[in-house]
Amino acid sequence: MRIKQASLRKRFHQAMREAFSWLPQDTRFGIYRAMIDCDPEPDPRLELKVAETQEELEECFRILHDAYVSSGFMKPAASGMRVTMYHALPTTTTLCAKYDGRVVGTMSMIREGVFGFPMQAVFDLSDVRAKQGQIAEISALAVHPDFRKTGGAILFPLMKFMYQYCTEYFDTRHLVIAVNPNKIELYESLLFFERLQETVVDRYDFANGAPAVGATLDLP
Repeated sequence: MRIKQASLRKRFHQAMREAFSWLPQDTRFGIYRAMIDCDPEPDPRLELKVAETQEELEECFRILHDAYVSSGFMKPAASGMRVTMYHALPTTTTLCAKYDGRVVGTMSMIREGVFGFPMQAVFDLSDVRAKQGQIAEISALAVHPDFRKTGGAILFPLMKFMYQYCTEYFDTRHLVIAVNPNKIELYESLLFFERLQETVVDRYDFANGAPAVGATLDLP
């Protein structure tokens, strides 16, 4: 019964997205902005910080693993964690959101190191590289399932903290990101990212062959 209900919800959401896509872009973006508070009042129970301890990092990687597996972006790992070679580099910083001391959200910022950026394998970053200032790829974003339907109460404070950290401590002036096509308009309308190219990459191996759209944002 639960499987049937989940399937019905999925088909309903897909039908709503298809119907929504027929609206003009300005109208769609306006609806997104009216529906979601991107700058909610800070919750005193929410702590935003750099993941520093082994326990914090492992919790981040578990949340990321479960989110990626459920979305089809990776196959289950025996460790129950998603850790990439980029996480081992000093040019990568992982952030975490903790609610009542429990890790409930995470994202990583990857500055260019010996392996470059994950998304450079399929997206041309030459225009971004031509600008002044460091670049960071936003990656490994996940929120615990218990906190996904909270109107962005975890996601948006985490994104705001990431912006502040990038500009004040990470010496970053340009962000790049690869996201699923179903999510790109949220990044465009609410976070003001701009697409790197109009075409969708059909297969992004870093996300288990899922389609992806590349986008960028210049920071102040």
